[in-house]
Amino acid sequence: MLHSLQRIVLITNVKKIPNEGYAKHMSSFDITKRITNKLIGKAIRRNGYELVEYNNLHDFLLNIDAHKSDLVFPYY
Repeated sequence: MLHSLQRIVLITNVKKIPNEGYAKHMSSFDITKRITNKLIGKAIRRNGYELVEYNNLHDFLLNIDAHKSDLVFPYY
């Protein structure tokens, strides 16, 4: 376990679903990535880490100073 870390940052390009009807327009790849993303997040939290998620690199870069001591996991 990485004792000095308090948070793990997950940066993904997983599409947000604005409403349930939109899901029918998503590819199976998008749906698989959403499921994998949720499982990764669940595993991180289950192991006692705080999870910070960004859905795009731009938002992460705007907040990069807040993550100097965090483990950053880019999942694209």
